[in-house]
Amino acid sequence: MKFIYGNTDGIRKHLLDKLSQIRGYQFEKLLPYEMYQQLLSISEQLNREIAIGINKKGKVEFISIGNSQQVPVPRNSYLIIHTHPQATSELSELDLSLIHSGQTQAIMAIGSFSDTIQIAKIDDSHGLTVEKYTLQDLAQKSLDIIGVEGSRKNKIEDIDLTEKALLIAFDEEGALELEELCKTAGIQVLDCEIIKLRKIHTGLFVGKGKIVEIKNKSQVLQANLLVFDHELSPVQLRNIEEITGQKVVDRTTLILDIFAQRAQSREGKLQVELAQLKHLLPRLTGQGNNLSRLGGGVGTRGPGETKLEQDRRKIKKKIVLLTQELAEIQKHRQNQHKQRATNNIPHICLTGYTNAGKSTLLNLLANANVLAEDKLFATLDTTTRRLQLPSGRWAVLTDTVGFIRNLPPGLIAAFRATLEEHLRSDLILHVVDASNPFARQHIKVVEAIIKDLNLETIKQLIVFNKVDLLNDLDRLNILLHDLPSDYVCISALKKTGIDELLTKIDSILNTENVYKDTLWFFPYDQASLISLIRKHGHIVEEKYTDSGILIKGRVENRYSAQLEIYEK
Repeated sequence: MKFIYGNTDGIRKHLLDKLSQIRGYQFEKLLPYEMYQQLLSISEQLNREIAIGINKKGKVEFISIGNSQQVPVPRNSYLIIHTHPQATSELSELDLSLIHSGQTQAIMAIGSFSDTIQIAKIDDSHGLTVEKYTLQDLAQKSLDIIGVEGSRKNKIEDIDLTEKALLIAFDEEGALELEELCKTAGIQVLDCEIIKLRKIHTGLFVGKGKIVEIKNKSQVLQANLLVFDHELSPVQLRNIEEITGQKVVDRTTLILDIFAQRAQSREGKLQVELAQLKHLLPRLTGQGNNLSRLGGGVGTRGPGETKLEQDRRKIKKKIVLLTQELAEIQKHRQNQHKQRATNNIPHICLTGYTNAGKSTLLNLLANANVLAEDKLFATLDTTTRRLQLPSGRWAVLTDTVGFIRNLPPGLIAAFRATLEEHLRSDLILHVVDASNPFARQHIKVVEAIIKDLNLETIKQLIVFNKVDLLNDLDRLNILLHDLPSDYVCISALKKTGIDELLTKIDSILNTENVYKDTLWFFPYDQASLISLIRKHGHIVEEKYTDSGILIKGRVENRYSAQLEIYEK
């Protein structure tokens, strides 16, 4: 039998001695009252979860000690009984996932704040059943109950498995944005605590008194998740979880989780996985066998359980392989970009803060049929489509991933090559949600990232979108004041201002490369000169006659002199 499976550092000897008495215990009933009292008492004194594993004959197979909200357990257990110190006995989605994954056939939770006990098991129809018992009833039930239907049960589809979060933000803008991030991730937000942070606490990020307040508030709200609007160090994350007894997710983990859900293309998935593995590397200790982390929820999507269980050496090797594979994909895309440049096709890039309306604008301008949702990071994968300008000239238009303040450095690093290539275009359309009260701050965030990518010299046009939602003209005037580049106001949804936008784009591109519209006639023995127009201009009409080729089109001024003798 495995006696202690987990971390026993700092545990007082007399409490270990009490646990050691369970080693030879033979269960005849499901949970005798004295066993319930002993386990819960030790768990509360330690403020750590305790788990015991029981085989089909009622013999204790292992005893495990974790921290205040999680405990490691081995696989292939018949029944796991674990404690929830300073919490209820409600089984979480992550507890239930141990059954889904086949790690155990049944699981029971006993909590400090419950008069009932919950047991989850596989029923006769191979569905997941959750039963509730009082302590008096439970003391009379034999272990055979694991193999038969119970008296009170709820099918898994009747159980609320939603992650319910208390948010911790540090200003109003962060609170609103964090709530939108949670909405995108599928998290139910119960409330948001805005803390005025004077200085960062090394071990807890905020002071211990504030953490205790957060713990109490989360228990009142019955939250099962705490989400911080800042990146937490591994030490801070662990300390907060131990004090609150709650699962804790920071801003970086939340954004990575959203990216993992949203990436569709091969390149996008590789980039997200690379960022996740780099983020996980310093946080790997104990993740592999973690009871509360094993099953799912925010922070567990993407690389998956098997990758989390790899050691540091294997993770680093995987990072190298992903980097190499991304380099090959990016090399192929660079060749496509060079081909467009050779054909003299202007490249326009859409960029901006997340949820500014870039995908809606791309769909409108180029019939792209790209998913456009009122969610943060609705689009992660770059999409390129052809666009015909009012002059008749063709261009390519690329939609890129939206930016956000405090974007995780690992994500920027993973997407850097893609962003640099697409933003290194002939024109950047910087799309801004004019209706957002923090639009000016959003502009600064995007400009800072463009500068960090060393692309600030590229011509920019700010596109103020969603102006139909702006009732206050004073706010619009504030937005337009002292802008660093040219701008145009539109509503992609209402299709207003689009003609002005296209005319402005055409004008900017023609200013960069001044063109001369001309009609030429080339004898057949000089037809090779037409390639000069194709490469450095645009052919509108091409007509073949008995004596030569009539060309109507435009060419850059610097090449017009070579063709002047063929003008009509």
